[in-house]
Amino acid sequence: MAQSAQSSATKTFSDVVCVGCGCLCDDICVTVRDNRVVEADPLCELGRALFFAQPAESKPAAFVDGHSAEYDEAIDRAADVLRAAQAPLVCGLCEATCEAQQAAVALADRIGAIIDPIGSDPRSSFLTAVQQVGLATCTLGELRHRADRFLLWRANPAVTHPRFFQRYGPQANVTLLVIDEHPTDTARVADEFLLLRADGDFDLVWALRAVLHGLALPHDTERRTGLPLTTIRRLAEFLQTATYGVVVLGGGWGSGRCDHLTIEAILVLVRELNRFRPWRVVPLVNPANQTGAENVLAWSTGYPAAVDLRGGCPRANPGEFSAVDVLSRGEVDAAVIVGAGSPGRVPAAARSRLATLATIVIGGDVRSMTPAPTVAFPTARPGLEAGGIVHRMDGVPLSLRPVLSASHKTDAQVLDDIKRRIEKLQKGHS
Repeated sequence: MAQSAQSSATKTFSDVVCVGCGCLCDDICVTVRDNRVVEADPLCELGRALFFAQPAESKPAAFVDGHSAEYDEAIDRAADVLRAAQAPLVCGLCEATCEAQQAAVALADRIGAIIDPIGSDPRSSFLTAVQQVGLATCTLGELRHRADRFLLWRANPAVTHPRFFQRYGPQANVTLLVIDEHPTDTARVADEFLLLRADGDFDLVWALRAVLHGLALPHDTERRTGLPLTTIRRLAEFLQTATYGVVVLGGGWGSGRCDHLTIEAILVLVRELNRFRPWRVVPLVNPANQTGAENVLAWSTGYPAAVDLRGGCPRANPGEFSAVDVLSRGEVDAAVIVGAGSPGRVPAAARSRLATLATIVIGGDVRSMTPAPTVAFPTARPGLEAGGIVHRMDGVPLSLRPVLSASHKTDAQVLDDIKRRIEKLQKGHS
């Protein structure tokens, strides 16, 4: 837990959690003066953007149709919008705390909405594969202290998770091998880099499985993977002779070359490797609390993403009820966006449709959205002005402690207030 020391108007907090990417870092020392962060270390570029992005001196409690509004007025308008909606959507979630995610599920259940984390669309292939064949995984602490071989499969943590190696990466006497279709920043520091065809993942996995089972490789394996047969056999030996190995999967899986069947094949390969040596899979997750969003949805509804609550009981289908899909098909008439961060987090196809809907935006940079949301609530920023629980990318829960005083309510409080207002209105008309 973070500790603080105070001297006049200056406070120092240690062991602060950074929610910049996957909640990897809980070792940040932050100095605050006059309710502003003046020092924070150690930080990567993503962390600096988070801790030193100071909010405006004052923000209205809420916005209605782009204009400043009183909080209660905005709550009333949001409740009216959602009561009138025939097919509402609740999305975002990935940069909210688990408490806010629970409140979002409760609101979605009350209004009969589809709920889905924005960003889960490419992730859905990974989730589908795990549901089919299971996942041999580990915590990041186990990875740091036990692994002697890392296989980074289309993963570039040097860019996406800059402190990954510093916090959990290879130590002494560890071999780092990168597989990708082009050289990356991570490949430059690896012991070996294998240049794979853009569509060669599935064929490479099956070739490795064939070698493990003592079978002959198909004659066109080299053409289909772009790798010489000797390299594939050497890679299989690399996998078989590890003391403790970890496959680190990048986050860009999900379309075309990297569908759920390819991920299934990788997970099965790792399962079979455990006949020889312990091997685990660790997927890189970004944004910050996407793992938390999936876990909260799973324990609340039974499904980690793309959940339809319109029929009174949950049902899920990533290809049918994903936020991007229902928005692109024009199947929703109102949207609640909570914990989505900047508008750039929302895919372009979904943003264009959102511009035509009644939208309620909770948290994030509400004033940068164009056109202005129907209702918008600036909220206390998790990890800076608001506490709560987040789940690190390996599922380990971490407690956030605010280092700044807040002038706005939290995401969870706003969601609870909207839900209570809807319930009051429904009782008044019953």
